[in-house]
Amino acid sequence: MGRYACLLLLLASLQAASLPRLAPNLAPVVDSLGDLRTRLHIPGLAAAITLDGQVVWRGEWGNLTTTTPRDVASVTKTMAAVIALQEVERGRLNLQDAVAGLPGVQVRHLLSHTSAGKPGTSFHYNNPRYGVMGPILERSAGQSFARLLQQRVLGPSGMRGTRPGANTVSGVVSDVEDLARYLVALDGDELLGEREKQWMWMPMAAGMPYALGWYSQSYAGQRVVWHYGQLNGYGSSLVVKIPALRANLVVLSNSSLLSDAYHLESGDILRSPLGRSFLSAMVDHLPVEASPGPRPKPPITSIVFPAPRATTRRAIVYGLGL
Repeated sequence: MGRYACLLLLLASLQAASLPRLAPNLAPVVDSLGDLRTRLHIPGLAAAITLDGQVVWRGEWGNLTTTTPRDVASVTKTMAAVIALQEVERGRLNLQDAVAGLPGVQVRHLLSHTSAGKPGTSFHYNNPRYGVMGPILERSAGQSFARLLQQRVLGPSGMRGTRPGANTVSGVVSDVEDLARYLVALDGDELLGEREKQWMWMPMAAGMPYALGWYSQSYAGQRVVWHYGQLNGYGSSLVVKIPALRANLVVLSNSSLLSDAYHLESGDILRSPLGRSFLSAMVDHLPVEASPGPRPKPPITSIVFPAPRATTRRAIVYGLGL
C-alpha cells in the first residue's frame, strides 16, 4: 500500500472514531406509551427519557405532567438500597452482617428478597422483610430514614420537589423530572462509587431476577436494572436503567395497570410492551462489537431541567454474584 493510500486510511479511521454514536429512534417508545394509555384506559401518564445526562424526550398524557407529584411506591426500595451501599462504602455496614432475630439471614438477603426459606437460595418478594432494612440503616447511620433519604439521595440528586418517606418499602412522593435526576445521579459518582453500584446491580445468583433493591437482567449483552411501584387501583411507577449506556426511562401513572397488566412482579421487564420498546430503541441499533459497553469517559455529575448539561459516559464491569 502506498504512502498516500495509508494516509487516507488513517484519516478515515480518525473520522470514524470521532463520530458520535447513533441516536436512538424514540418514536416506538412514544407510540407504546400512547397505545398503553388508550388500550388500558389509563387517565394520565407522564414520562421522560435521559441519555448521557440529557433529557432527550419527555411526554405527558391526560391529567398528569412531568412535575405532578405521585407516590412512587416500591421505587423507594432502590433508594434504600443506595443508602445501604453508601453505608457499606463508609465501612459502617457489611452486606454479610447477620440480622438480629432472623437466623441465618444477612443484610444482603433482605435487600435481595432472598431471606425466606433457606436464605440466599430463592427469590420471594417480601415487603415486611425489606422493611427490616429501615431500623438497620437508622442504627448504622444514626439518623432517621427520612433524613437519610433527604441528605443522601434527594439532596445530592437535586430532587427539590420530592418528599421523603419514612420507611424503606415505599412512601417517597416524587415526579418524573426528579426521578430522572435521581437516575442520572446514579450514572455518575454523586451517590455511589463504581464498585458499590456493581454490587447493588448484581443478581444474588444466576437465574435470579433481583439484585440489591433492583430487578436486574440482561438484554442483548447489556445489563438492565429497573423497578416498578404499584398502588393498587390508583397509581404505578416505573424506572428502567441501562447503566453502561447511561440511558434511563421514567414513567408515572395514576393507574396501577401500567405494571399490574403485565405482572412485572415476575422480574422480567420484557413482559411489558413499554419495556421492550425502550430496550429495543436504546440497544438494537448498536453495532454488535459495541454492545458490551462504551469506552471509559468522565462521569455525569448533575442534571438540570429544562436544559440539562451534556456529559459523557463510562463503562461498568459486572461480576457473577454476591
